[in-house]
Amino acid sequence: MTVMARKLMIATSLAGFLLTGCTTAPPDEQISVADSSEALGYEKPDWQTPFWERNRTPEASEAAPAPQATPPTDGTLRANIGIVIGDDVTPALETALRNKATGYGFIPVPTSALRDAAARLPECSDLSSLACARALAVYPGVRLMMVVKNRELTLIDPSAGVTYPPTDLPSDNPADAALKLAAERSTLSPWVLRAFPGDDGQLYISAGTSNGVTRGTELTVHEPGSLVRASSGQPVAWRPGKTIGKARVVDLVGPNLAVVVSESGASLTPDMDLLIAR
Repeated sequence: MTVMARKLMIATSLAGFLLTGCTTAPPDEQISVADSSEALGYEKPDWQTPFWERNRTPEASEAAPAPQATPPTDGTLRANIGIVIGDDVTPALETALRNKATGYGFIPVPTSALRDAAARLPECSDLSSLACARALAVYPGVRLMMVVKNRELTLIDPSAGVTYPPTDLPSDNPADAALKLAAERSTLSPWVLRAFPGDDGQLYISAGTSNGVTRGTELTVHEPGSLVRASSGQPVAWRPGKTIGKARVVDLVGPNLAVVVSESGASLTPDMDLLIAR
């Protein structure tokens, strides 16, 4: 027998032995061996956790820097949300609320801008009042006010004119629970914007590039809308007032500010409802 033939015979016998060993093992053991990360010397994969969250502690995730808001490119509108946190709430929860707000369709108003505006408004002696929320709806243009104290969430909607009963937040993912509820509540009415005069004589709205507003964005002008409640008193709908004109964005001053002009109808005043026409 030649050397080549001997090598071929040995290889054939070895393959048969290995094949027999695999096929005679119980099916469950075959699957276990095939899928065993230990057998291959690999780290066990974590398919349920996104790769960007692996090897991060919950504290690191909560305290991550807030991502920069970028202008929406899909035609969506992101509304401003005011976040007020009590002294008894951990800084990590406030950070998480601001980090995650954009994912739920909101742009968080910077704390300094919110408190500076509130300090100049007599209606805001109580930051959790509907009167304060309505005043802040003009500038810095809050769509909703979110007040968190003792893990208790209160949502105030100045567009619809509603203060919702307080809701207890879960200990697990309280930021997501709060923002999810805020997004659900915001469907009761559209974002009602208010025009206000600047000291340069122009009219402004508190919405800009970060909200998805562009030059040429059209707005419909309405008389004040009305809230519809069920017989139990629960808010069930909001109806816009009569359309009395049209307006248009002519300039973008910043990420959350734009110049508007009246195109038809009555001259704009802060008590008129402006709805983005899209």
